[in-house]
Amino acid sequence: MKLHIEHETVFHYNEPVCEAVGEVRLQPYDHDGQWLINFRLALDPPTGFERITDRFGNAIHCYSVLPPHHQLTITAQSLVETSNTPLLAATAISLLERHEFCTPSKFVPLNDALADFARQHTPSDANAEASAYALMHAIANNFVYERGSTDISTTADAVLAGGRGVCQDFAHLLIALCRSQGLPARYVSGYFYDPALPPETVLASHAWAEVFLEGRGWLALDPTHNCAIGPQYVRVAVGRDYADAAPMHGVYQGSGHETLKVRVFIRVADMQPTTTP
Repeated sequence: MKLHIEHETVFHYNEPVCEAVGEVRLQPYDHDGQWLINFRLALDPPTGFERITDRFGNAIHCYSVLPPHHQLTITAQSLVETSNTPLLAATAISLLERHEFCTPSKFVPLNDALADFARQHTPSDANAEASAYALMHAIANNFVYERGSTDISTTADAVLAGGRGVCQDFAHLLIALCRSQGLPARYVSGYFYDPALPPETVLASHAWAEVFLEGRGWLALDPTHNCAIGPQYVRVAVGRDYADAAPMHGVYQGSGHETLKVRVFIRVADMQPTTTP
């Protein structure tokens, strides 16, 4: 499936700010069965980008907007051919990767409550794949998707205690449950295309998890939709948790109050948009 994605982020300030410095993770992956056909990034006020790659293989575009400004708009347009398989083949991972994806991280603490929940919902004779699926199903069956019930700083243990959340929270929770059982797991940010929605529907980024299966690779599971991923998914960035794969990070000089607006539009590549974003 070929998908066209437009991701627009607008930072607005109630008084001028300057020296806005940040990094953007919006370029989809171009490997593991996913093909990036085209990618374009633009910033207003106009400025250049420096592209680097982090240790997880994510493409990062760094920017600096020095003059005073009331608004900063970042627009990314991507054309991607997606993969049909949820398994990214890999026979082994390094000792560093195993450590990073098995131990606590900023949004994924490990504690007795998480370990107890994982044990209660994992069959005693299950292999790694069956365990990962069982934990995903447990999240879908025991937690409520509710916008506004959490915020960007919510951790996996808080999601467990609160019983509700959004895609970022459920990805963190699945990662925490898997790690508590010794399964390496990582966070994925990207996009989900729902063909039932009109092309002009305003969407947002999506998040899910990948669990490592020895000798096979990374199995991508979406606890929000209770399924393994398929061609409707676009991978953009991976990491230990949201902190490593967030679409945006930045700082600025000034006392202006910042408001943020994000709009994502996704359509099948041969479909013409019915509105102008």
